Amino acid sequence: LTLRDYGIFARIEPKELLGKSWAADEATKEKRSPNVFALTKRFNMLSNWVATTIVNETNLRKRTSVLEHMVRVAAKL
Repeated sequence: LTLRDYGIFARIEPKELLGKSWAADEATKEKRSPNVFALTKRFNMLSNWVATTIVNETNLRKRTSVLEHMVRVAAKL
């Protein structure tokens, strides 16, 4: 996870961070800040996957176990 994320992070150019160009409309921010856009997209995808994995577990004990596992993995990162 961290190596892939770092690969995206390392490509961010300083100009991508100027003038909040990442906060523009979808087409503009992807063009003006492609690496910030890619890192944000990756973060959102991973966050959604974690949340979905947790809430899809219907058994409370298993859900708790999944949540604990996710927390342990995140702590190692």
